[in-house]
Amino acid sequence: MERIRAQIATIIARNMEDPGWIAAQGWYKAAYGNHPYARPGDGTLKSLGGLTAADLHAFTRNVLARDNMKIAVVGPITPAELGPLLDKTFGALPAHAHLPKIPEVKVPAKAKTVIEKRPFPQSVVIFGRQGLKRADPDFVPAFVMNYVLGGGSFSSRLMEEVREKRGLAYSVSSYLAPMRHGALMMGELGTKNASVGLSLSIIRKELSRMAEGGITDKELADAKTYLTGSYPLRFNSNRKIAGELLGIQTENLGIDYVDRRNAMIEAVTKDDIARVARRLLAGDGLIVSIVGEPNMSEKLPEGTKLRPMPEPSGRPSEGAPGASQ
Repeated sequence: MERIRAQIATIIARNMEDPGWIAAQGWYKAAYGNHPYARPGDGTLKSLGGLTAADLHAFTRNVLARDNMKIAVVGPITPAELGPLLDKTFGALPAHAHLPKIPEVKVPAKAKTVIEKRPFPQSVVIFGRQGLKRADPDFVPAFVMNYVLGGGSFSSRLMEEVREKRGLAYSVSSYLAPMRHGALMMGELGTKNASVGLSLSIIRKELSRMAEGGITDKELADAKTYLTGSYPLRFNSNRKIAGELLGIQTENLGIDYVDRRNAMIEAVTKDDIARVARRLLAGDGLIVSIVGEPNMSEKLPEGTKLRPMPEPSGRPSEGAPGASQ
């Protein structure tokens, strides 16, 4: 236990110097206050130091139970072979978990900006507002809308306006985070301190433009082509298949979700996008967390020189990890 405690303490200490982690913690604190969602997942040095072996045993008794377990198995095994193995592995667990009740939480509608000043040459910016839960009828249209807004890498409006046209940011994106007791519409920005204010101004204008005008026929067609065409890539290994099946169970999407998913995306219309854009993006309720030494002016300081931006890596963000879209 002491060995693992020391390892986690090292992680916490490293996180406390990481601008992305600091910005995220600042955002969740500003949006959620004392709600459990605002707590750091690795705990704090104080909470870590107070843990005892009895706490770990209590956790296993209360949390590891059969009624809150989801299992996905992929590979050369039959149900008849798998059943006894599952019983042997998990059968001794308690029948029912005893979990604390987590209250529902919503992001305040009032705009707020928090700044953690650190002597970094670049600023990390996290912005967000109230989102949609996975079971919301508007979630799929919101998923398509977000691809156009900021989830589609170089195909997105935010990347086009902030990086490609103006060279202001190293990266900018948006994503949906449909957590069980709350839902978020989030975005991230990495840029020089000098261009933070101008970058945020452009982002706010793009959110308003989407809320007021929706998207074009071409943007909708391109989004559908990518989102449906890339879906099979989630099933090209046993590990990926198991992850998708687990996400489908966790989100209660139904055993036939894989068959229905692309048709749901194809059914999204421009009117659907316009409706969900007004619902999610209208008004100036953005909460922003910044770490660095940002210039908050909407104009670049005189003499500022912008360099070409490096290529971002990774596929477009599609929401919170484990949430099947």
